[in-house]
This record gives sequence, structure tokens and C-alpha cells, in this order.
Amino acid sequence: MRLLALFALIATVIYGCTSARLIWMPATNSADPLYRIVKDGRAGFIDAAGHVVIPPTLPVIDEGGQAFEDGLLSLGMAEGPFLTTNGQRVLDNHFYRIWSFSEGLAAAMETPGSMWGYIDRTGKFAIPPKFPSYPKGVVSSFSEGLAAVEVEGKLGYIDRTGAFVIVPQFAAGTPFENGLARVVVSGPCVYWKYDSIDPCIAGSPATAPTTQAGGARTTNPGPTCQWIFIDKTGRKAISSQFEGAMAFHEGLAAVRSGGQWGFLNLQGSYEIYPAFLSVHSFSDDLALVANAQISGFIDKSGALKIPVDFHKAEPFSEGLSAIGSPTEGYIYIDTTGKQAIPGRYLLASRFFHGLAHVKLAPDTGPDRHGTYAYINKSGKRVYQYKR
Repeated sequence: MRLLALFALIATVIYGCTSARLIWMPATNSADPLYRIVKDGRAGFIDAAGHVVIPPTLPVIDEGGQAFEDGLLSLGMAEGPFLTTNGQRVLDNHFYRIWSFSEGLAAAMETPGSMWGYIDRTGKFAIPPKFPSYPKGVVSSFSEGLAAVEVEGKLGYIDRTGAFVIVPQFAAGTPFENGLARVVVSGPCVYWKYDSIDPCIAGSPATAPTTQAGGARTTNPGPTCQWIFIDKTGRKAISSQFEGAMAFHEGLAAVRSGGQWGFLNLQGSYEIYPAFLSVHSFSDDLALVANAQISGFIDKSGALKIPVDFHKAEPFSEGLSAIGSPTEGYIYIDTTGKQAIPGRYLLASRFFHGLAHVKLAPDTGPDRHGTYAYINKSGKRVYQYKR
């Protein structure tokens, strides 16, 4: 099985985000600004003002995957239907498979073993079915106008017409982000999932299961994949190659060389030389890092600005970071390291479009679910509910 097929399946060892699967938050930053609530075992959604947009009548899916994307919510069935933000059921077209929508298109397959195409929001094929299904091929969602598609063990990128603008040639690859993608030129080799859009989901190079790019999942050690950055023409954007690479954020990308992580600029030079065993990407001009000497948030010069236990901190989001653990509770700090919101929460998510999801009261009663709220950056409860 190849990288794209396994990208969401590789075990994710949570660094600082011990609450990431205990409290709902959108899995990607591309999700729509609607927030899930749960009452009497059914899910609904509110908007950023705390108004109920979708009453709690929907089945509850996992804590990280039930979110609106491109104005549509999957109702938990890979073949459809979807729900619009006004509560209308659409795309109940009895496809065999429909993946999530991104940039107005979703990969879809009509019958088992048939070809993949891409449908629009009306359920019509915008790109006719022509891409083989596993094990001969793998498809993925669009990102920045391109989608990674694998054919016979080689990965390339198609545009919205379905034409390959980067011909299949790589052993593995990631979606485009900030104009660049990370690819493995040749395999088989061992890789880890080092990052994702959600800063609370990260692979640990020390403990994550390995998968061979261009080959099968394995628990046996093998040669480490060498990653390069490419632009949208398929050309090498940075001359060097790396044992691991995260996407560029705020002009810097975390890359792994010699078993340690550093940060690279867009010109391909090190701004911070590899010196860390664990890192997250920069956000709000700070990056969470750790090695034997330091643990906490560094600035873009590499100076430690906020000492904190790496395993009890989350990357900054919208100027705030949740630090703590389920046993100690969580607080929010600002970029100076000071507590920014009064009080401590049993669970806490990152901020997303101005709101964070928190747990206020411990489990009580027969349902043992407790009291939750969405708060703004001043700590005001925009919406409170008992699950």
C-alpha cells in the first residue's frame, strides 16, 4: 500500500495534544467555521456567534472528523449523502465511494473496482472516471488546484481538467501547500507521517510505525526516504534532500537531517540548524521544539522564548496555546508565555476562527459526558451545553 492510501492511517503519536481525540475540533484548517455540539447522543452545529445552524439530530462520528468542508458535511458514509449548511441532504446518488470535498471537487467511484473520477457539488463528474483504484492506483483531494494521483506505483499531480501537469514519477508525495509539495523521488524506503494541517496530529519519528514509499507496510527497518521540495511545474524547488520534511509555514519549513530537525528558508538555507529531536512547524512566529537541553517555544532566531514541557503544549493558533494535560487541566497562554484566559479547563482545543472548545465540568450522571462550551479569546462562553 502506498503513501496516499495510508496518509490518514499511519499511527499518530500525539505530542502535546493529549486532548486532541477527547474533545471535538476540526481535523483541518480548511474546514468551515461551524462547530459541533452533542446533545442526547446526537450531533448538531453552531456558528461563531453561538447560533444553532444544524439542530442536534445527526449521528455522532469521531471527535476529529465530523466537520463541514466546502459547505458540505459527510454523514459518515463513504458513498454519501452529504448535508448542506442549511440542512439539506444532497448527493445521495448511491456512489460506491465519495471522498471529502475540497476546492469544489471530490474523488468518486461508481461501482466496486471501477475507475476514480471527480464529481462536483451536483454529483456530476467534472473529471470523468479514468484513474485506477487500489492496488493499481490511488487518488487524493485537490489542494491549491492540484491533486496527487498514483498510477502503477508512480505518483504525479493532475489539474482540474484531469490532465497530469506533473507526470507520474515519484514514489510518494504530499498535497501542495504554499506552492510547494514534498515528494520521494525513488523507493522503496521507510517514511513517517511527520505533520498534517492540524498541528495536534503529528507522527513521532521515534515510535511511529513505518511504511515503505512505493511498497508495502512494514515493521522492518529499511533505508530512510529522502524528501525533496517541488514546485507546481514538478521542478526541484530546493536543491537539498532530507530525511523528513514538513510544509513551509511563515516562511520556514522543518526538515530532518542527520537524525535532527532544523528550519529551512525558502531559498534553501538553514535559518536554524538541525539540533532538535522533536519539532512542530512555526505558527505565530513561534515553534515548539525539544532536545536534551531545551523544551519549549523558540523564535525564528532559534532563541528559547517560552520554556514548557514539549509533551504538554500545543502549537500556537490565533495567538494562543493550550498547555497542560488531562490530569492537570489546561490553561491558555499568549505569545509572551503569560496566561491569557482566566481559569483552567479539563480539556481544551486549539482556537479555530476565534473559538476554542473546552470541557468545563467533570463527568456526572449516567451519560458521564460532562459540560462543554465554546469560548472566545477573552474566555467568554459563546455557547455552553451538557453532553
